[in-house]
Amino acid sequence: YRRHTHLSWIPKPPCHFIFGHYGLFQDYTVILEKLKDITIEYGGMTRIHLPPMKPGILVTDPGILRSLLMSEQALTKSRFYNFLKPLLGEGLLTIRGDRWKSHRRIINPSFGRISFLRNCITTFESKGDILIKKLREESNNSFINLLPMMKMYTMDVICETAMGLSSNYQKNHNYQYMRSVETIFKIALKRMRTLKRFDFIFKLTKDHQILTENLQVNDEFFTAIMKEKSNKYAHQTEEPAQLTFLDMLLQLFRQGSCITEKNIKDEVNTMILGVSDTSV
Repeated sequence: YRRHTHLSWIPKPPCHFIFGHYGLFQDYTVILEKLKDITIEYGGMTRIHLPPMKPGILVTDPGILRSLLMSEQALTKSRFYNFLKPLLGEGLLTIRGDRWKSHRRIINPSFGRISFLRNCITTFESKGDILIKKLREESNNSFINLLPMMKMYTMDVICETAMGLSSNYQKNHNYQYMRSVETIFKIALKRMRTLKRFDFIFKLTKDHQILTENLQVNDEFFTAIMKEKSNKYAHQTEEPAQLTFLDMLLQLFRQGSCITEKNIKDEVNTMILGVSDTSV
């Protein structure tokens, strides 16, 4: 009762007195479209209630967002991120408080250097040439699905620039790993809006089996990465002039710092989920 009265001044769409706003989000494929419509109608701060979770606040007002994003205290993630922990573990998206600050300090130098970003341009261009060629091959079709192409392009770029790995996802049409990440993310979205949010119920469903199978694909991908990197280090006579994101994490791991192999896996998966979710 206190939760609702405390937030009563914030506008909200009409909702069911028991089921809250579940009716608005039955089709998870159009959730972003629904949220956009809600924002247009109710303004930059809107109340959303999906029982039995606490009421949430959808914030799109630039001023409020700026205050939140610059805050040193507002670092706790919503419960939704718990559903991504089978994939992301203790990665940057899911950890909290001081541990988040510590990981952020470690990761920031990998992407903040101008010299690193300049070195990425060649990769952007070479992988972009492959993308353009594939688009030309499809130019006579009346409909082109750009999303898979953009995801494979982005995956190629991330593997080469952030992990120092040669990849040809655009040429080889190797969708298995990307599909596994997307499937795990979709299961997390479904858990958010159904009784599958409860672990004891979720473990009885087919989605739990699907999750386990896709996590296995994820483990195999990471094992292959570590094997390739180990072989590369074994034949390396001197340190590269420019360390990638993955190279830096592996260097800290070999030096016996606070970074573990599990941390590396979690941060790699966090990055790949970002690729999958924000390609376009």
